[in-house]
Amino acid sequence: MYDDADTVHTGLYTLYTNRTIARWAFEIPESTADKFTRYEFKAWVKAYKLESPVDDKKTVSITLKFSDVNVDRQTNQDSVFGS
Repeated sequence: MYDDADTVHTGLYTLYTNRTIARWAFEIPESTADKFTRYEFKAWVKAYKLESPVDDKKTVSITLKFSDVNVDRQTNQDSVFGS
C-alpha cells in the first residue's frame, strides 16, 4: 500500500524524476531457518506508475533498469528487512 506520508514511498518518486542511480537489494529465503540469499545491485527507476485507489488504498508500480553489470550475491544472511 502506498502512503503519501511515508518518506521511503515519496523518495521513490524523487529517484524516478532525478534518474538517480541507487543501490537495491532483494532476498530469497534459504532452506536454513531464518537465513537468506541476498542480491544487491545498482539501478535507477525507469518507470513509476501510481495506481488508482481501490478500497481507499493506493499502490505504486516501479520498473528498475540496471546501471551496472555487477550483482553481489551473499548467502546465509540474516534479513536486512526485518522479520
